[in-house]
Amino acid sequence: MKELKKDLILESAIKNFAINGYEASMDEIAYDAKVSKGLLFFYYKSKENLIIDAAIKSVPLDVLNYIETKNTVISIRYYMTWVQDF
Repeated sequence: MKELKKDLILESAIKNFAINGYEASMDEIAYDAKVSKGLLFFYYKSKENLIIDAAIKSVPLDVLNYIETKNTVISIRYYMTWVQDF
């Protein structure tokens, strides 16, 4: 049940950040996920933490697999290129 709530929060965050960018509010994200703002902050202490997890969840599996097989510098460059193209 806990993971389900966290997944709902992440899906709501992805949607809201896609529409409003960093200006998306934690209130909107909690409302769309149908969770209390307190529960949202239980999982994510800040918007920065939430946007990082949302970005990671949005990365396609093939990109993550590629990154894991390369050294750190190549991984960072590849990920940055993917993010810019996204």
